[in-house]
Amino acid sequence: MNPHRTIPLLPVLLLLALPLQALAQEIGAPFDRGLSAEIDTADAAPSTAAFLAEHDRLKQAMEVPLTGDTDVDFVRAMIVQQRGLINLAQIEIDNGADATVRQMAKQVIKANQAQISQMQDWLSKRDPGEISPLR
Repeated sequence: MNPHRTIPLLPVLLLLALPLQALAQEIGAPFDRGLSAEIDTADAAPSTAAFLAEHDRLKQAMEVPLTGDTDVDFVRAMIVQQRGLINLAQIEIDNGADATVRQMAKQVIKANQAQISQMQDWLSKRDPGEISPLR
């Protein structure tokens, strides 16, 4: 097995998000980039462009080179995923109107920052030369 082979992890993670996709479709909100591309971002809320940009960034960032070490590959992929969650939460804080939802977004940021720190610490102890994904 090529230790530097890259496998797109986004499709796997999206499978985990199927319940959210069903909910989004139920309430009429676009979930997939293909559906959201129909939105005229010039007429949409400022957050729409930010959400679409983050979706595209995360899709690209999830192209994490695999090492063949399940633990390392999991931790590296999760760091990318959690950074994406932090970015989405920041969009809510910057644009959201509901104080309760903005507070939830702050909690998401705090929790994910703590987990990223824990995972980066684990990576540095596992392999001091390991570079966590920063995309």
